[in-house]
Amino acid sequence: MCYLFYVIIIIIIIIIIIIIVVKVRQVYILDSLFKKGNKNPSRYLLTSVIESALLPIKPTFDMVNCNQQAETWECGYILLQSMFDFVNVYQKQFPRMWNDTKVATDEDIEKTLKELMPILFDGLSIP
Repeated sequence: MCYLFYVIIIIIIIIIIIIIVVKVRQVYILDSLFKKGNKNPSRYLLTSVIESALLPIKPTFDMVNCNQQAETWECGYILLQSMFDFVNVYQKQFPRMWNDTKVATDEDIEKTLKELMPILFDGLSIP
């Protein structure tokens, strides 16, 4: 039985993924932009909203070691790959599946597009 509740949040040009495991009051934050440290759940405004929603038991927040952006434009590709991997490949290994903070290269993004766009277009019935 899958008891996960997924929330995707877009903040200005930064796309992060927040996965809330409601049953165990665990919140995972995937942020691909701030690779130079400064990754603390308290710096995200939404953490206080999530805490309020999950009261009376305060949730635990974990920053996930996920792939990182070299610049600011790669966030959508990293989001696409992370969500695809989570939903279709690694769900049973969650959260251990993310433990790599390598910077996504142009080749990684090209590979993501070549692999996932046909799946997306097929699902939307786009020739």
